[in-house]
Amino acid sequence: ARLHGIRSAMPIFKAVKACPEVIIIKPRHAHYAEVSKQIRARLQTLTPLVQMISIDEGYLDLSGTAKVNHASPAVSLSRLARQIESDLGITISIGLADNKFLAKTASELDKPRGFAALSQDEAAAFLAPKPIDFLHGVGKQFAKKLARERFSTVGDVQTHDLRAMVQKYGE
Repeated sequence: ARLHGIRSAMPIFKAVKACPEVIIIKPRHAHYAEVSKQIRARLQTLTPLVQMISIDEGYLDLSGTAKVNHASPAVSLSRLARQIESDLGITISIGLADNKFLAKTASELDKPRGFAALSQDEAAAFLAPKPIDFLHGVGKQFAKKLARERFSTVGDVQTHDLRAMVQKYGE
């Protein structure tokens, strides 16, 4: 389905238009909620600092957990992903970073079943050549607005004063 352009949260009519042979399966919300609960319990074995953003997305603060987990955060998360896939039969994508924004960015790099790390030190150079709508939170309309003002890449934004950008566009 992804090869035909179907994406998460896409309206059904658009999915059918993109891929007429798609098979639509009735969602099982109660089952998804139960599996989400099971995954959250597993996340909490690594840290009590788990913030669920939705039924299928969350953030973990793994700062200072290497001793308790007997492994680095990367190794702990890799083991967890394999355990979830083995026990629950689903795959997860992981973004490992110093903050939520970079973690979200990293998690989107290699879906599905991906694992990517992005450090603050490498983030600016990595993001600079990316199109502006690559940034989480920059939707189509905001990207169009920025494009009209000659911001087409993240690097274009990086060269401007942060305070001026916030004043003009908001946080």
